[in-house]
Amino acid sequence: MFQINKKFALPVGAAFFVLTFALFYIGVALILQNPLVLENYLAFALFSLLVGVISACFVFFNLSVGFAIFTLGYVIGFGSMFWSFNQDMTGWGDLIGLIQMMFILGIGLATAIIVEIILLIIKKVKKA
Repeated sequence: MFQINKKFALPVGAAFFVLTFALFYIGVALILQNPLVLENYLAFALFSLLVGVISACFVFFNLSVGFAIFTLGYVIGFGSMFWSFNQDMTGWGDLIGLIQMMFILGIGLATAIIVEIILLIIKKVKKA
């Protein structure tokens, strides 16, 4: 598909970290208007770090198709989270939104890994 230079792995991971943290802050603190405590910030940072490391690994190992699929799952996941936050679900919108985002992001990650494994097998078969 397209080539990604390894030197962009750290900036891409950092960008995903900052963007994820910011999106969580916007969603929980501003849209839901929940007061945040230290545990919230730590959970946001830990999850953001995980997402940043995953995206950086896709770039570092030049898994461009997997990176694109993961990014699509990321966008859809956070979009669905914000959509759920804006629905009137009598207090359940926050929990449903977070679970929905993590579920969609997990599906995107699993799909990306499966597609990259299939592409690796196809490359190995073509060489043989």
